[in-house]
Amino acid sequence: MKKLLSFLLTLTLFASIVTISSFAFDIPANSESCTIKKNEAYSYSNYVVGNFKYYGGQNYSDSTSKLKVTAQYFDGSSNKYLEDTHTTIPPYDNFMDEETKHYNGPLCWRVYLSPSGLHSNGCFGRGYIRNK
Repeated sequence: MKKLLSFLLTLTLFASIVTISSFAFDIPANSESCTIKKNEAYSYSNYVVGNFKYYGGQNYSDSTSKLKVTAQYFDGSSNKYLEDTHTTIPPYDNFMDEETKHYNGPLCWRVYLSPSGLHSNGCFGRGYIRNK
């Protein structure tokens, strides 16, 4: 009986480790990244330069709202960052290497994190932007 119980507990532990590792989210080494904390309204990364970029994000399990992860580029004529594309993710979710639109010339890019919804807070997550 003890051997059977030991085997079942080992099997459960192994299944838990496999499940947790399948949801692993590692920010690539050649990225600019940022983290948003529960008391922050937004966060953004340093910039990277190129015609297009790849971006991703993760909303931690203890977040209380969805996280909006936005790839932005700097527009010189308006002198501000503009949204290229975004993805909204619920708590305990992530995505990696979504591609932005392609432009003719090099642009400055950043990833911008914010809670989704009006007057939202309680987001805890991270995002990145990079070349492939």
